[in-house]
Amino acid sequence: MTAPVFDTKLAVESEAFPANAAHNRPLRDELHAKVAQAALGGSEAARAKHVACGKLLPRDGWSGCSIRAVPSLKSAS
Repeated sequence: MTAPVFDTKLAVESEAFPANAAHNRPLRDELHAKVAQAALGGSEAARAKHVACGKLLPRDGWSGCSIRAVPSLKSAS
């Protein structure tokens, strides 16, 4: 099975391309920053409050978990 091939209408030689790229770069950077913040588990204050209650952060709780360690989640293969 092969992936479908999509046609593109992107024209890097067009006059609008540099303006669109300049507009979208800061949006891309903002998105990357938000994704990085979310990957940390929220703001520093939120993480500190969570840890102060003796709770594991979501990423810490799952970091040691393995699908192979849970029999009900093993694949049939």
